[in-house]
Amino acid sequence: MGRVNIIRPPAIIAPAGLGIPAPENFLYDPEVDGGYDPAMQNTLPMLDTAYDALDVPDLRSNLNSGSPTSSGGGTPVDFYEEPRTEEIIWKLTDEVTDGGAGGVGPHFGYATGAFINMSYPWVDAFGEDFITIYTFNDQFDGGGHSDTEFAYLRDLRLSDMSVWNKRELPVFSGTGGTSFTFSKNPATPQIAFVLSGNAIVKINTATDTSLGSIHNTAGNDGWLTNSINDDVFGYLIGSGNPRVWVQNAVFGQLADTLLTPSGIVNEHRILQTGQFVFLDRPADGVMAYYDLLTEVTSAETPVDVHFVAHSATLDDFAVGYDAFGTDPSDYWYFSPNGAGVPISTVVGGGLVGMAGMGAHMDGGFSQIGRAFGDKWFVSYGIDGDRGGYAADAVGVIAMDGRKRLICQSYTSFTTYWSHIFPGWSPSGHIIAWGSRMNDTSRMDLFCVKVPTV
Repeated sequence: MGRVNIIRPPAIIAPAGLGIPAPENFLYDPEVDGGYDPAMQNTLPMLDTAYDALDVPDLRSNLNSGSPTSSGGGTPVDFYEEPRTEEIIWKLTDEVTDGGAGGVGPHFGYATGAFINMSYPWVDAFGEDFITIYTFNDQFDGGGHSDTEFAYLRDLRLSDMSVWNKRELPVFSGTGGTSFTFSKNPATPQIAFVLSGNAIVKINTATDTSLGSIHNTAGNDGWLTNSINDDVFGYLIGSGNPRVWVQNAVFGQLADTLLTPSGIVNEHRILQTGQFVFLDRPADGVMAYYDLLTEVTSAETPVDVHFVAHSATLDDFAVGYDAFGTDPSDYWYFSPNGAGVPISTVVGGGLVGMAGMGAHMDGGFSQIGRAFGDKWFVSYGIDGDRGGYAADAVGVIAMDGRKRLICQSYTSFTTYWSHIFPGWSPSGHIIAWGSRMNDTSRMDLFCVKVPTV
């Protein structure tokens, strides 16, 4: 393959009335506020009484039909104040407006590029900032998918946190929630791509119309991922077989290629810098990169580091979680140019994780141009069922060791599919997750606004 042409966008996207995301301004600092060691969630006292008092299942998302006809108007979604951190948590779904027979509700899972997928901000005719959110619904059965599957879009107005124009995705073949991705180019925030049948279809979410197929694929097992210019796409065929296709204005269409080694890749993502494909290989406990310039695997982490899936990719590197490590080596920094090292060796030590017994991460916040130490990722610790609500915590961590606890999900843990898998919007303004909070029979969508400067 030829080298991928890269045109980088502004480092931080802050259109109209939005400031620059500043995750360090979240209220709760575990080290300052005390009483919480995020690496040891099993020692954290549960606040069941306080959470029960919130009556979260009865909170309404107050969906507004259609699109706004003027600036303002409409009804914001309901929210609650997180008992431990005092952050405001917004509930974007509810049993009335997103429900159905048998408690059907949104079903979410995974990290970057998957079931919770958010656009760059866009501005409507009245100067209001919106983010469009993709969600994947099915007949929630506590595990896996069912035969009845739906994909929806909804527009979130950021000035007042009101939700508008919930609609079913116009082009969707029912192949799963990982078959969708928004444009990674901030200049085209309302463009998206979906695997429909054996084709990548381009759609305009502003008009809900198909713009036609841009590529016929070799198969369709989801996990659609794309580059910052929307000219490199990756997807899976079969179990663990990633393919990548390059459509570049300089080099023209390049071959749809099966990456090696095949058969063991759980997840893959195109780094925002464009040249490398990140490969998550939990089957052999390795993170690796495939170089689109040299067409070979360019770097691998040591085989004695047992990485699990759902690592975070941050522009030009990845952060993984060592399932058998001891904090602070739970988190590993991994560059395409060399083998991975514990983050503590990069930042000078002292990074306490938020991993608990397991971790899922997301680095979807585009941070090109930020200093290395000021690049952030979401970490979600998995503790499983502690005889009630899960202690699963959502936090953000910077590469220089700063960290903030956002909330505990208090999801009712039943299976792997009950975990909340938080995602970060590409502009950095929203972090969202799904949760069976307070033991509901449905997965609802929650989010927090990231503080800005």
